[in-house]
Amino acid sequence: MPTYLEKQHNTWFAVYTIPKAQRHRFGGKIRFKQTLQTDSLRVAQPLALRLVSEWKAIVADNDLLSAAYKQLLTLGREPIGEYKGQIIYQDVDPKYELRQIAADEGISIQRVKEITGEVIHLPRYIDEWSRGLTLAPKTIAMFRSDVERFVVQFKYSDGHSY
Repeated sequence: MPTYLEKQHNTWFAVYTIPKAQRHRFGGKIRFKQTLQTDSLRVAQPLALRLVSEWKAIVADNDLLSAAYKQLLTLGREPIGEYKGQIIYQDVDPKYELRQIAADEGISIQRVKEITGEVIHLPRYIDEWSRGLTLAPKTIAMFRSDVERFVVQFKYSDGHSY
């Protein structure tokens, strides 16, 4: 079973342990955990991958785009003016704003999609996936080899479960 999944009371949860060096940024929190509201492992796996991808981007947060996205998510609405004593607000679309920043900085749209959780960077999860397999070592090695060849051609997944 993948290390990013836990089952409690017949419900799957996505979990991600925050690296020790980063925990101070999250008030000493040891890990992220969120219910996936399903009892099906098949349904839970892609949902958990998407969440873990978002959590990893938040924890990494060491580049301009990740930091900007985190800040944009907290905005929600911003004041843009005043009319007859009332403040006029405009909704902030974090994904749109992030794409604008990326375009200005010359950063690829694929990186934006990865940060926002629209796609999942598959090579990042090969080790975690193979550790969760409970097969003979030779079979795991063969599966891993197949998956590694696959992700050379298809580096990203849209995270949808079909």
